[in-house]
Amino acid sequence: MVPVAQANSQTAPKRVYLEVVTTALRKLGRSEESITRSIFQDCGDGSLPYDHTGEALPPGFWRTGLSNVKINASDISNVLILPADAGPWRKPAPPAQEEPAAPAPGPAKKLTREDVDGWLKERLRQRPPPRKRRQKAEWFRVAHEQMKLDFEPVPFGDSDSLRRYFDKAVQQKKI
Repeated sequence: MVPVAQANSQTAPKRVYLEVVTTALRKLGRSEESITRSIFQDCGDGSLPYDHTGEALPPGFWRTGLSNVKINASDISNVLILPADAGPWRKPAPPAQEEPAAPAPGPAKKLTREDVDGWLKERLRQRPPPRKRRQKAEWFRVAHEQMKLDFEPVPFGDSDSLRRYFDKAVQQKKI
């Protein structure tokens, strides 16, 4: 008799088209920039599985500014990444335009210390922190990195002080 390998009971990974995610986030009233940032970061860190067909993604694909990212239906493109023969990390020249381009919108208003509770509530709604200690520490590290982009000045010096503030706010039922 030939030995048979035991089967592992695992659930199949669930796949969702990015178009479905984008539509759902729009219905929740999220801005296009917020949607792009959430999807790109979640795909990059693996919390939102993204199957790429064709050639392997080039190095650095997930590490770029959001202004270089375009999401079209279920396709993600990074205009900063070009084929190897085009040279490393050069953004393509904009196409020639006959009409003058519309002025670019000013930089988004940075949040302040007063906005911390609202920002944390929104972050919790989007991505609740995991229960395991190490994963929770990583969640606060990533949240602090995002806070550096969203706030001016950054209200917390490091992810540990953000975690302490969060724990205290939960105890006081502010969040």
